[in-house]
Amino acid sequence: DVKGNPTGEFGPARPITYAEIAKMALEASGDGQATGAFTVKNRRSRNHWAKGYVRVMEDLRASVYTDRLNIDTSASRGAVMQTIVEVLGITDQPPRPAAPAVTGSGALAGSGTALGGSGTSVTGSGSVAPPAAAVEIAPAITFSDLPKDHKHAEAIMLLVKKGVISGDTKKDGSPKGTVRPNAPINRAEVSKIFTKLIQLKFVK
Repeated sequence: DVKGNPTGEFGPARPITYAEIAKMALEASGDGQATGAFTVKNRRSRNHWAKGYVRVMEDLRASVYTDRLNIDTSASRGAVMQTIVEVLGITDQPPRPAAPAVTGSGALAGSGTALGGSGTSVTGSGSVAPPAAAVEIAPAITFSDLPKDHKHAEAIMLLVKKGVISGDTKKDGSPKGTVRPNAPINRAEVSKIFTKLIQLKFVK
């Protein structure tokens, strides 16, 4: 309820508010909420159950959480994506592979393999292992309702590229080619997003 007490209902069809997605994203990241004596710049949050989460959002300089944001209004789909990307630190950079350990003799520890110049794997004995399977690159995806200059376009497309979201689908499961960046998003949809974030290990 408005005081933060459980009502015993999940409300899957209910739109997510800015207060709710702040709590979800910050708890998922491990940042949690501010405690102790503190103030918030957003006046609407000063006597709100989400006050501690809004303070952390302000500290993180989350772009959606401005001083005048009404945190009890329905969050847009684009704003939810933007918040998730910023709070969880999701980027377009691939993870760095761990450097192989080298022993005093110059041999590689662990599996004892190294990449040759052609991309083939050379074992410690000098034999050549089969090349690694080619990485499949997903085709470019565009949405008819997402202009390139939309303020949340980059965050939305990043989550598409990472496989977290895929846009709207028809009843048969085929894509519609839309993502509705300015529309509200309900609790069931956000639950699906966080499930994917957990599966893809963006949330530990």
